[in-house]
Amino acid sequence: MARDARLLGTERIIAVRRGGRYALPVSQPEIQRQVRQQRGDIDALYELLERVDQKVDALDVKVDRRFDEINGQLSEVLRQLRDR
Repeated sequence: MARDARLLGTERIIAVRRGGRYALPVSQPEIQRQVRQQRGDIDALYELLERVDQKVDALDVKVDRRFDEINGQLSEVLRQLRDR
């Protein structure tokens, strides 16, 4: 445990693998680069989510319109059947 404490520092991260701990030397600029990359990935995911939301909303409107059309057609068919 004391050895793990010595390895921890601003220029190192601990990777957990198969239940063990391994100290991986990582420079501060590399950590900053990784953080920027992760932020970029998160931003890209939010953009994708926004586009999916827009497509779902557009599809919802389209389905609602189509449902209304079919409902109107069915009502007309039922009216014609009652009038016979």
